[in-house]
Parts: sequence; C-alpha cells; structure tokens
Amino acid sequence: MKKNYLLVLFYLLVPTRDLFAQNFTQNTRSFVGSPVYLGMGGAGVALPKRESAFFYNPAGGREVLGNKAMRFTILGLKAGTGVNTTDIANFYKDRVQPAIDEGIEMLSDQKQEALYDDALELFRRNDGVSSELNLYLPAFAIRLGEKAALNLGVFSDSKGLVQVTDGGAGVPQVNLFVHGDLIGIGGASIDISPEFSAGANAKYTYRNVVVKDKPLDGFSSDESIYALSTGGLSADVGLLYRPKRIQGLRVGATVYDVVSGGLADFSSADAKLVQGDEDVAELNRNIAQATLRPSGLSYRLGIGYVRDFSKALGVSAAVDLEGYQYPMVEQSFGSKLYFGGEVRLLGFLQVRGGFGQGYASFGGGLDLGGMTLDYAYYGIETGRLSGLAPRYSHMLQLVLGNW
Repeated sequence: MKKNYLLVLFYLLVPTRDLFAQNFTQNTRSFVGSPVYLGMGGAGVALPKRESAFFYNPAGGREVLGNKAMRFTILGLKAGTGVNTTDIANFYKDRVQPAIDEGIEMLSDQKQEALYDDALELFRRNDGVSSELNLYLPAFAIRLGEKAALNLGVFSDSKGLVQVTDGGAGVPQVNLFVHGDLIGIGGASIDISPEFSAGANAKYTYRNVVVKDKPLDGFSSDESIYALSTGGLSADVGLLYRPKRIQGLRVGATVYDVVSGGLADFSSADAKLVQGDEDVAELNRNIAQATLRPSGLSYRLGIGYVRDFSKALGVSAAVDLEGYQYPMVEQSFGSKLYFGGEVRLLGFLQVRGGFGQGYASFGGGLDLGGMTLDYAYYGIETGRLSGLAPRYSHMLQLVLGNW
C-alpha cells in the first residue's frame, strides 16, 4: 500500500525529533540548541558552557577551556519530542490516514465536518507538533597559547514542524516542514585583554528540505513528495566582557549570520522525487513555499553571573534578549526575553530552571567524567505575544568525551 505524504512526515517527525528553539520558526539559521541553556529558560549568551562556542557565543571558547589544553566530543546524541506528539500521532493514525486512503472527497458531509473540526481543535490546543534529532560527530576545542582557542566540529541536525490552521470555510490548512542539516564549523576566540574576549565562527551547511502547505482535502494517498537540497556558508561573531570590578559578572553579545547565503535558495535542479508521480506544478509550489522562510542576521544580548562558593557548590544566572532582522513573526518584547539559572552540586550534578518567552522551563545534568547527560523541559512562543501560542517540548542529550 502506498504511503501518503503525511505518513512519511510522521515517520520522520514523531519518533525522533523536537523543535529546539524559536529560531527554527523565525529564520533559516543553521543552529544546534543545547538543553543546558534551554533548561535555564534559553538564556546563556554571556555564560560560556561546553559546546556554547559553536552555536551560542564564539567568544567564550577560551574561557570554557580554562587550564585544559583540549576538550573534545567523541560522539553525542540529542533527541526530544513535543508534549503533544502522542495525541497528534494517534489522531493521524486513527482518523486522518483512513480518510485519505478512502478519499476525503468520498466522505459524507457529516464525517468531513467532524474530521475537520476535530483536527482544528486538536491543533488549536497544541499549536502543532515539532521534533528534532541531533548527532554530535567529533568536535574539538584546542588552546592556542595563553589567550586563544580553536574550535572545530561536525554536527548533524534534523528538525520538523507540523501545524494545522483554518484555511477558510472550516477546511484545515496543513503546513509541514522538515529539514536536515549537515554542519561543518570552525572558529576561534581570543582574549583581547583580561576583560574582553572576541570570537568568530564560519559554518558550511548542507541542507535537505521537505515542505507542504495545502488544504487537508488536497492530500491524496499518492501525494508527490520532493526533497529539496541547498547549501551555503554563514558566519557568527561574538564578544564577551568580564568587568574587573564585579567578579563573576559576564556581558555577552553575538550576531549570527553576519555573512549568510544559500540556505533559503532552492531550485528544481536540486530536487529529488521521493514518492509519487512527477508533478511540475507541485514541485514549483514546494520550491516557492521553501523559499518563503527568511534569511538574514539575528542577534543575542545577555548578562550572566557566576559564583563558586566551594568545589561542591556553585551558581550561575543569565538574562538574554533576542532579535531577528527578518522574522517570520514579529514578536513583542516579552517574547524576546529569556532568563534563568543553574545550581551546581558536588561537582557533577546540575539543576536548572528559568523562564523563556514567558514560559517556565527546568532541567538538569550529570557530568560523569567522560560522559554527560542533560535534560530540559521548555516552552517556546510561536505567536506575536508571550502566552499566545505556546509549544512545549522535552529534550535529552548524551555526549561522550571530556567536554
């Protein structure tokens, strides 16, 4: 039996991935989020931690190394799921799939209306299902003398999003977007003075995208599926300030994608038919929908504070403000604000909590020498105002190495 497009997407999405942070809903930035920061409400551009030099603030690489000559990741895996994944997956399996197999146009008016109303109500409560899977390939931070550090790494990142809205006359409009990135990244940081550090990263991203945006009654059991491919270079720059007069205070700023290109550019020459019959009109619609996602720089400004009371107890806190040059959704000030903190216990246990975009988050971590395990529960705002359209997720990360 032929699988329709929705089934393929749910195979991709539901078992494996979780939308990591709000930027995926805002622009095309190549990014791997961390449960270390997400458990703290998403804040941390001024708090260098572990892999932060790769995707949060490249200026923090030297500080993360401390007195070590090298830190590295051998292999890591991060996965998660939205809290509503099971409900939406069951609704698809029990209601949507049979209707598409039978032919939605063949359903009685009463059955069509019930299917549409239930789909809209389910997604109105949950604002979609999102997912993510990340594979950490070998990554290194290497000290270069007393003032500089080099960062090199490879990351695999897959994300997906399914949303259903009222497309008019009560017919659900289905928006599905899945992308997979392979990211190679290299960067450096340098202590300009005892108080200032600067850093920059260059990334090459190879991206594959599957996209649909059409009414539910337009889907068939032989839906044409195209995988679109593209690639491009991008670069991030960051600063970190440690004032002498206030020990433990950090001020950070990062501008992402100051150089960027290619990640929102798709063409028929780089498209592959995954399922169904060749359909030029459908391919052109997919390309147009994929290129609607904006590119452009984004930024983070933040303040952090670190205090170690002893080897067995330490605390940190952070506040971040975020913005985008060309956001998909213009958000209010409260939806751009993140703050939270972390308590470190016994040298290997971390407890985290905070608020991101108005939603509570919490998490924790275990540092067992050559293995770290981190978890985060958090919400993101997908609408304009904080509290308007939340999406909640879980994230779990396992990393092998001395990071």
